[in-house]
Amino acid sequence: MRSEARKAGTRPCTRRSAASRRSGGCAWLRKRTGWRSRIDFAIQCAPDHPWLSQHPEWFSWRPDGSLRYAENPPKKYEDIVNVDFYAKHALPALWIALRDVVQVWVDEGVKIFRVDNPHTKPLPFWEWLIRDIRSRDPGVISWPRRSRARP
Repeated sequence: MRSEARKAGTRPCTRRSAASRRSGGCAWLRKRTGWRSRIDFAIQCAPDHPWLSQHPEWFSWRPDGSLRYAENPPKKYEDIVNVDFYAKHALPALWIALRDVVQVWVDEGVKIFRVDNPHTKPLPFWEWLIRDIRSRDPGVISWPRRSRARP
């Protein structure tokens, strides 16, 4: 899994706190307390995320060369950048990188992922991601977050 990411020129972009590393992370918490962790999987980046400089082809750019920020009309978010699943060079590297992010957390013991705005990502991506992750760990649950209805 991680070797695939290296071949694609990516690496999972996750950070664990020193306390989490010392304690054993989510698996330790589950064993000790019986609690299960849930991760909110929102596929977006901050404008200073390393992927923007390492893989600019994964993002949408305006004709003037400026970055296209996330929009959810009438709102515009200048602190959020969405990846472009339909970009020419997004496959397979972007998909593998996103899968690797999920896999890092599965390896830490997280089995439940709340998916933010799943309807804004391609269905083939979700089918591939869920199938791939569940082939390694059938107990992983994806839980789509339903968007609020507009008035």
